[in-house]
Amino acid sequence: ASQFAIQALITVKSPALIYADSTAAAPLLLVQELHRSSKKNDIKIVSSIGSTEGTPLFNSQTIDDLFSKRNIYVVSNINGYYPDFILDGYKLESDGVLYKVEKRD
Repeated sequence: ASQFAIQALITVKSPALIYADSTAAAPLLLVQELHRSSKKNDIKIVSSIGSTEGTPLFNSQTIDDLFSKRNIYVVSNINGYYPDFILDGYKLESDGVLYKVEKRD
């Protein structure tokens, strides 16, 4: 789990928001906390079990605004492991161990 978290945090392009399901959230939050002095400190992790301090609200009303300000990622492309509202106008593209949220054409 820690290798996944390290790889995920290395992969993302900052500023970023990672939506993590309850299984992936704890390792991501722990690794991020342990490497707090990292240059990639503008990565926010949001999940149902906990989020990075200062994480913006992430829901169907805020996704468009967040998308214009941050790279958004999810940990899985399996339905149920990310919020349903993501697929309203967006698609998931593989990016390392994560999936990057991209605008639909």
